[in-house]
Amino acid sequence: MATTKIKNAANVDIDIELPNPNGRAAAAGSRPVALSTEDLAALGSRSSEAKQDAIITALGALLTNAQLRASALPVGQSGVWNITNISGSIALPTGAATAANQDAMKATLGAIDTKLGGTLTVTGGLTDGQLRASALPVSGPLTDAQLRATTVSVQLTAGATALGTGGVSGDSIASSGTVITTRTVLLGYNGASFDRLRGDANGLVVQSALTAATWSFTPAAGGIVNSAAGVIAKAAGAAGIRNFIKSAQIIFGEMGADAEVLIRDGVAGTVLWRGFCPAGAAGSLTPTFDPPLKGTAATAVEVALSVATTGAVYINLQGFTGV
Repeated sequence: MATTKIKNAANVDIDIELPNPNGRAAAAGSRPVALSTEDLAALGSRSSEAKQDAIITALGALLTNAQLRASALPVGQSGVWNITNISGSIALPTGAATAANQDAMKATLGAIDTKLGGTLTVTGGLTDGQLRASALPVSGPLTDAQLRATTVSVQLTAGATALGTGGVSGDSIASSGTVITTRTVLLGYNGASFDRLRGDANGLVVQSALTAATWSFTPAAGGIVNSAAGVIAKAAGAAGIRNFIKSAQIIFGEMGADAEVLIRDGVAGTVLWRGFCPAGAAGSLTPTFDPPLKGTAATAVEVALSVATTGAVYINLQGFTGV
């Protein structure tokens, strides 16, 4: 409410409320008034019927059935209906909760309960995916019969020459034919194709890699002299294919300074092997690697000296590619 200042008897400014404007005001801006007993009696004297009439007047009219329901309830009527003679029937809507419908529902629920409480008969084969909510972890090796729904017969036949149709240098793999037991043929996979592995008379593998996957590196004439620059010994393979190094031969003349011989994984990459050539000496290094040195997939093999110095160094490498 609005206020103004006046001075009291002590000549001190105090606030007093100004009169409210005429008409209605919000509760926060109006002055509360207590009703007298007579006023309360006058307000409470109106009958319930008068109050209902006042509500109807405010609504405008009585609410219809359509206004009271979300959807109309269809009810059919037949027979004679009057004050003195009531006979006939009322047709309920389809699906109404009659005693017959309730009995039928009870019987249906009882049948479902019986099926759930007993053994459920399943016809036809179910897949592993249908039977399991999640995959079953398996430990230990599985046999071919466990892995396959039907076995695959692999035979060896003589005389074929093309690997795709069964041949590997005199012996072959085919899906049918006579089994040859007088020879042992070992095959390996290099990430792209199969190739025959060399073996001794007993079939034991004496070659560590597939024929098609082996590689070797021979240095340039004169070797590495007075240079610490890297030299690519084997180019990078395709995606997923690694370079493996089985052996190396390093021959060096009289060195002007101590130098390390480096075999690296990639250009200026991680050192896979490190040898040493002492100053003022000539000699050779012939390491073999078992297991082989393994490079990163799709990465070249590089050789280099740690320092540039006089004395020729010849680095030879042998290896294979794989996954």
